[in-house]
This record gives sequence, C-alpha cells and structure tokens, in this order.
Amino acid sequence: MEKKFKATTAGSLPKYDWLAETETLWPQWKASGDELWDKQKKSAKLWIEEQEDAGLEIVSEGEQFRIHFVHGFLEKIIGIDWDKKTQMGIRNDRYTVEVPTVTHEVGRQALCILKKLVF
Repeated sequence: MEKKFKATTAGSLPKYDWLAETETLWPQWKASGDELWDKQKKSAKLWIEEQEDAGLEIVSEGEQFRIHFVHGFLEKIIGIDWDKKTQMGIRNDRYTVEVPTVTHEVGRQALCILKKLVF
C-alpha cells in the first residue's frame, strides 16, 4: 500500500519528572545552567527515539527545551521583565495566566532557538 503522507505528531510532548514539574500549566525546571541543558538534550533524544520506534517519519523534539511555546522564544528578547508578571487571557480568554511584562523597548539580543535546533 502506497503511503499518501508521512506519519507525524505535532505539539509538545510531556516533560519527564526529572526535567520539570509535571501536571502544571507553568512548570518550573528542576535544574539550571549546564545541568538543565544536558537534561533537555537527554529528554529530547528520548522522545525522538520514542517517535521513531512508533514508526513516525517526521519527528520533533517535543518542546523539551521550553516550558511554554512562548517562553522558548522570549528568553532571548530584551525589554521583558521576567520577575514582573501581568495577568492576561490565553486562548481566546479560556483561562488567565501571569506572563512576563514588557517594560522597555523590545529587541533581540541573540538568535532565539538556534542552539536548541542543532543540539
């Protein structure tokens, strides 16, 4: 039987409990610095292997390098105060969360996700 399209998955995959808090909307990492980087790479590799073992042909790292899809990008953006939070509605106001606040002119200090893409 000819395949009509490649099998894939989309979105984030769960984080291992040794990497981040689980079952929470805005989890915290359980490590920092080089230790966090090593654990993120290990987690991504495990999820890639899991997807390959399941027969998926297009795999992803499952968002193992970011707590939330927005935070992964914002980490390298200047002008954002991570300690000052602002409440806002997310996903058409289905729920309210506290997010980092823009306090100055926004700019990019470095490439945002390159290191994580080429790990």
